[in-house]
Amino acid sequence: MHSASRRVYTRHCDPMRFGPKALAQRLVRRAHNLAALGGLTPARLAPYGASLLSPQDLLDLQTVFAWTKDYIGKGHPELGRNGPICPFIPRALRDNRLLVTLRPEVRGPDAQQVEQLLLEHVAAFVRLYPARQAKDAYNSLLLVFNKLPDSGGAVVDEVHTRQKSSLMRRGIMLSNFHPLCDKPGIKNAAFTLYKAPFPCIVMRHMSLHDIIFLSHNRPGFAAYHRRFAAQYSRGEVKDDHGYVALYQAAVQRFG
Repeated sequence: MHSASRRVYTRHCDPMRFGPKALAQRLVRRAHNLAALGGLTPARLAPYGASLLSPQDLLDLQTVFAWTKDYIGKGHPELGRNGPICPFIPRALRDNRLLVTLRPEVRGPDAQQVEQLLLEHVAAFVRLYPARQAKDAYNSLLLVFNKLPDSGGAVVDEVHTRQKSSLMRRGIMLSNFHPLCDKPGIKNAAFTLYKAPFPCIVMRHMSLHDIIFLSHNRPGFAAYHRRFAAQYSRGEVKDDHGYVALYQAAVQRFG
């Protein structure tokens, strides 16, 4: 475990405050709560990760949930805008709509292995968590490679770059995080916000606000246009955050 890069994410949720038995019980209860979402049963959750978890994996899982709650689920003075780093996370956590799966079998920078796991999990996510109503926008899955060393985070970047446009066409958005990620935020290029205690990829359904990511991506905008053009045409989208201006510019850009 890379202690230096983990410390910042565990300050509000120190695993040593709990004994191994208590920690395991807490995580089992959390898993049951997640399984209850949408009437899922443990058997139906199997595609999200068949690997058995060790005691260290349970501690890693605790670290991941602390990171989602206390980092990407919160605001930051360098973010360049109000609100949390990821606006979806607070409600996704509150409504038990965030699932986390650990893939400890990934121990080296094997892009083919990571890509295969990603696509398998996307297929399961789309099948079990389809976007049928507005609240389904908060359904998300975090795929964590907790045994991949910090230096292996580049493979997560590679797979994200390779698959993001293809998955956008299917209405799935990806974000990649790892301890050494230097990708900047949109509002502040000096803030490398995509840091995480472990290399990981989060997936969710495309939503209205994604125009901020898709206005210069042709395949991504085509998928966005199919889903949301009617709302723009009916005047249902406000321009408080610049969405309408970005949308109109993208329409002009791509025809």
